[in-house]
Amino acid sequence: MKKIYFILCMVLGPLATGAQVYQAGETAPVISSVKHWEVSLGWTHSNQRVQDMGGLRAVENMDGITARGLYYPLSWLGIGAEGTWLNDKHFLGNSTYKDVRYGLISKWIITPDTKPAVYLLVGGGQREQKVNYVQLRDYTQHRWYAQGGVGVELEIYGGCFVGAEGLMMYHAKGIDKFLEQNSRWERLLTIRGGMRF
Repeated sequence: MKKIYFILCMVLGPLATGAQVYQAGETAPVISSVKHWEVSLGWTHSNQRVQDMGGLRAVENMDGITARGLYYPLSWLGIGAEGTWLNDKHFLGNSTYKDVRYGLISKWIITPDTKPAVYLLVGGGQREQKVNYVQLRDYTQHRWYAQGGVGVELEIYGGCFVGAEGLMMYHAKGIDKFLEQNSRWERLLTIRGGMRF
């Protein structure tokens, strides 16, 4: 009786707990290690120059933070959203300029088997520029932008990575009737860290 009870426990126990039961000639199932999500934070530097219509510089070389979230439908392609918040800059006394960007981005990993890995970025979104002229008025402009660039990243441990990116952004030159950017093109350099899971 003890032998029958022992055999039933050995056969039915794993079934009751949901464990795999293998028979001769079977192999264990392969569990995918593909990570489908990525989140990251970074510090970014912009070379944009805001000037008055006469070419007199008001704001130049802004820094800020950027955040990104991606989903990978394929191991080499991530799609998602990002936001960038540049630090407020003062000009002409206490007047301030603020720049915030929100957009969609795709990440194309072109060397997935190398360390560091190289990838391309393509995206676009909306840019919000706010100018506060002290004792005069506030002005807010929303314009679309497009961007593209290249990046490198190195996985450190368990899906965590660090890297750097260089981006070119194309956008409207004018801000309001007093201020404009010196070019429609803007260069951005970003140092980024994040994780995949």
